[in-house]
Order: sequence, then C-alpha cells, then structure tokens
Amino acid sequence: MHLACKEGCISIVKYLIDQGAQIDPIDDDQWTPLHYACSKGHLDIIELFYLNDSQDFSRMVSMTTRTQATCLHLAVQHGDFAPVEFILNRISNDLGKKLINQLEQVFGTTLHIAGRISFEMN
Repeated sequence: MHLACKEGCISIVKYLIDQGAQIDPIDDDQWTPLHYACSKGHLDIIELFYLNDSQDFSRMVSMTTRTQATCLHLAVQHGDFAPVEFILNRISNDLGKKLINQLEQVFGTTLHIAGRISFEMN
C-alpha cells in the first residue's frame, strides 16, 4: 500500500482496499500510505482515502511521522495547491488551524514550508 500510494498507482490502491488491506499501516518512519500520497501530490489517491472512510479522514490526516509531519505538511511541501485545498476543505476549521500551526521538526509549520517553497521558486 505504501509503495502504491508513493508511486501514484491508484488502480493498485483501489485493488488493495477492495481486498481488505489496512489503509493506515505505519512504516519504520511512521509514515502511512496517505503521507506518501500527500508528499507526492497524488490527489486522486487522497480523494480515494476520503471516499473510502470520510469519518476517519481527519484522524488519518492528523497522524504524524517520526519528524512530526502531518499530511498537510507533506502536501504543502509538494507545492501543489489542490491536495492542500482538498484536505483543508474536508476537516474541521479547528483541526485545520491546529495542523497549519503544528511544528514539524525539520521545516517548522506549514506556513514556514510554504514560505520556503515560495522563496525557492523566485
């Protein structure tokens, strides 16, 4: 599941879900498949996770990696607005504010990451 999400293989992700695969297993770096999809900007897979379990989406988005990165941190770091917008539009405002301001050990908050990306692009 992790590799399929990282590589954007939505047909494999769908197949694994249909076969009853766990959608939120954690690897050695505490990354879930959703972390990988967000880090690579695979909006179709992010949407699939939401459609598969919208009730649990907020929990999955809030899960942190070993460096305390959330799916929102990773989506912002990828630099594509669509996954960021999708995530923020499907979680509560309170959770959105928490995730936006949550510190990741290496890069800081999502705003720090966005600022760095904007600076690097100019």
